[in-house]
Amino acid sequence: MLTKLSYTCFVIVLAVVFVAASQLQATPILISNWGLDETTGTTVYDSVGGYNGTAYGGPTMGQSGVIGKAFRFDGSNDYIDYGDLAAFEFAVGQDFTLMGWVKSTSCSMTGGLLAKGYAYGSTRDLPDYQLFIKGTYSGNTDDGRFHLRYWTGATYVTYEPRWCLPTSPDGIGGDPNHRLLDNNWHHLAGVYDYDSTSGTATAYVYLDGQLYIARQTVAVDSPQAWGTNNSPLQTGRVRESTVQWLSGTVDDLGIWKDALSQPQILAIYNTPLVAELNAPTTGRYGLKDMRDLFALYEARTGSVTIGDQTWYYFASLPNQQGPGKAWHAGGEFFIQLGADGSGVSTIPEPSAMLLLSCGLVGLLCYAWRKRK
Repeated sequence: MLTKLSYTCFVIVLAVVFVAASQLQATPILISNWGLDETTGTTVYDSVGGYNGTAYGGPTMGQSGVIGKAFRFDGSNDYIDYGDLAAFEFAVGQDFTLMGWVKSTSCSMTGGLLAKGYAYGSTRDLPDYQLFIKGTYSGNTDDGRFHLRYWTGATYVTYEPRWCLPTSPDGIGGDPNHRLLDNNWHHLAGVYDYDSTSGTATAYVYLDGQLYIARQTVAVDSPQAWGTNNSPLQTGRVRESTVQWLSGTVDDLGIWKDALSQPQILAIYNTPLVAELNAPTTGRYGLKDMRDLFALYEARTGSVTIGDQTWYYFASLPNQQGPGKAWHAGGEFFIQLGADGSGVSTIPEPSAMLLLSCGLVGLLCYAWRKRK
């Protein structure tokens, strides 16, 4: 028979497993991750889905990036073509997220980080989606946008949350102290989040992991099968009335088949910067690495190794700094993902060790009881 102690430990283990299972969420699906780490050739490798692209026009490879190397586009004829593939098309009601890092000082036209489809005049290939930057446009500067557009049969309908700095107050403005086109690295993300209950969706744009202004969220009242057109997915150019080119440096592009949360996007922005500052040789924390850390967090158990760092789930992080924040203390790394203080760290959670010890004591008591 089980002793009271071992029975108590058994009940505790079951309770912990039940609570953890009830909190599990699906890990976001990363479709593609183009790290842009190539230094020669024309093939641009997708480390996740294998949807490799081809570079045209001669973008400058091997530039210093946020995560490894990066590509610099000259604003004239440089671009990457990933093809017109089903993987880049989203059924009605399917959430998705586009993201990438960009460094630029000016962009007189539209510079696309990830774009599929186009429309101008009577020429169109819709429904489309585009994540891009602009320089000066309609009185706005430092403009970052997530663009969705479709054709009703009579007119275009466009949803376009954006981050920008207006030259005059018009209610759209971002933080004037947080520039986009300042020759520093910035992270831009566009999120499409469908609500099956209402049958509508919301589009968001994030700059450096943050929402700054009211018009960064747009209610999409007629969900479409975004990207189901005959155009290839491309980086470096957007086709409008003329082909418009990106001038700047780009790093770590990705597409997710989920609507990432703000803590996840903020963690994607924060983690490689913290790692580069404190341990630049231990792991660069690109999107593929962050996907694995999100999976560890959702599993609430196990570990994952990135570079020479092993990460663990932690139910209550020390020195909590807020969801999406990453920090380094005492030689260890921490990422908070939950509002309750939960996250992942490079040290095991003490409570987990205590639980294992309790279970071991229970088993020893049971074995001793069986010998009598």
